[in-house]
Amino acid sequence: MVRAERLPLTRLKVRAMADTSAGRVHRWHWLSAAGRAVLLALLAGHLLFRREFAHRNLGEALQLIGFTPPAFLSQAYITEFTLFFFLLPAALWTAWQRKNDPLASRPGDRVLAHGMGPAIYAAGALLIYGGVQALVALLRAEHDTFLVFRQSALAAYALFFACAYVFFGDRAVHVRQGAAVTVGVSLVCASADMMGWLTPMQAHTLYPGEHVFGQQTLPLGVLAAGLLVIYADGSWPWRAAGLCALAMLGWRQSQRVPQSAVVIGMGGSLMLYLVLGATQTIRGNVDTLKRAVLLTAFFGCLFLVYRGVSKMDTKQTTEIRAWSWSTYQDLFGLYERTGMPEKLSESTRAKRQLVSDVEVYKLNAVYMAAGNVSVVNNVWRLLVWQRMFSDFKNGRTWFGAGPGKAWHYPALYHTYFHYGDDREGLDPHNSFLNFLYRYGVVGFALLLAVIGLVLASVWKALSKQPSGGDVLLEGLTLFFFYSAIFAFFTVSLEGPSYAMPFWVSLGLMYAYSRQLLRARKEALL
Repeated sequence: MVRAERLPLTRLKVRAMADTSAGRVHRWHWLSAAGRAVLLALLAGHLLFRREFAHRNLGEALQLIGFTPPAFLSQAYITEFTLFFFLLPAALWTAWQRKNDPLASRPGDRVLAHGMGPAIYAAGALLIYGGVQALVALLRAEHDTFLVFRQSALAAYALFFACAYVFFGDRAVHVRQGAAVTVGVSLVCASADMMGWLTPMQAHTLYPGEHVFGQQTLPLGVLAAGLLVIYADGSWPWRAAGLCALAMLGWRQSQRVPQSAVVIGMGGSLMLYLVLGATQTIRGNVDTLKRAVLLTAFFGCLFLVYRGVSKMDTKQTTEIRAWSWSTYQDLFGLYERTGMPEKLSESTRAKRQLVSDVEVYKLNAVYMAAGNVSVVNNVWRLLVWQRMFSDFKNGRTWFGAGPGKAWHYPALYHTYFHYGDDREGLDPHNSFLNFLYRYGVVGFALLLAVIGLVLASVWKALSKQPSGGDVLLEGLTLFFFYSAIFAFFTVSLEGPSYAMPFWVSLGLMYAYSRQLLRARKEALL
């Protein structure tokens, strides 16, 4: 009697719980989809318009649609505001619902329900460490709040990695959609250039006279199109589409000579792809190495054809000189040989101030011998790196100098070389060195831990695929390689224009590799 009365109540209770959980699942999916859309929209804006997009604020956005915004919104930059006030809360809620609602976990899509993975915890440790460093900097009696937040971005932008992992980590189709959107952006950019829409920006913009050439969009499209040509799953129409895309991107690039960092980044990413393929052969996966060899050979042939049919002008010749390491060996040899002159000269900036520092004369000798702008820019980087690393070794090596303090190169100030704002000091145009200098060995180790754990997951996922590797995962990794190498020569991780491609590609790699591993485990069970 008692059991007969309780049974319907039990069924009603289970049904009510299921209905409530279904409502939560619906809201969770909607929020996750919104997070993916917003993250990809931000990424597209940065890939297409770079600094023009990065330095826009909410006040300007509201003015475009006819609203008069309050004054404080002019300090709320679109990327950072969206990250902290929408993407991060949405990612935390999504991760919580995914982990604690078993009905939201469908077969084959249970990655986040089984834990976030070690790389996410390493990223969390990095964010906490960076937050403590920022707090200590803000508590100093003398600090520059703007510099604290700007230099804290080195660690804070790791939030993009966490958001990308959470929003794209539930299903493999979402990773494919994200990759398709970002590749499509590069083709849109190339198409717009063909129509003449990417001419130098006019005076009313933030950066008048600057071409809207994305140094990330071009390599993204070129590498993706090349991978499509050599591997299109046996589909020749897709290969033909890849060749057309390469032709369009190549025409776009012909409008200016590629910077040294772009050439080194693309060549270096191909070399790392070869290394990844070679290590995969240890586990019996030879297909990854085959694709790496074919892609490298393909681009090598394209380069030889380009050199054969294109007559180099003076600008191209001087740029190619900037790619030669012997050029810098000669310049550093001159640096070592230069000594104090018999007659002291005036500073190039502080007039009527005689310079008695021999370092100034060494730097000026190198500047005068460098010749073209590209060599000057590159040797500037090498000289600044040498000085910053020396300051790092003689300073707080374990915990770094911290954010909020300008770094200066006193001798460089009195030379013909470019020098930064006195208040902000110099950025070394090497994000990894800047990270090491600001956050020390501890912070740099956390950064390497995040990257290393993701690459370990990628390597494991590729080695366990029965068909031999995975082209999408290899393509994501190839572009991350480019972003990482590019960060050695620019301020990539200090601003969202280049930090987003770096961290989002890392997040997609981690999400997709764990999806492949989970699917493989479920298939074996």
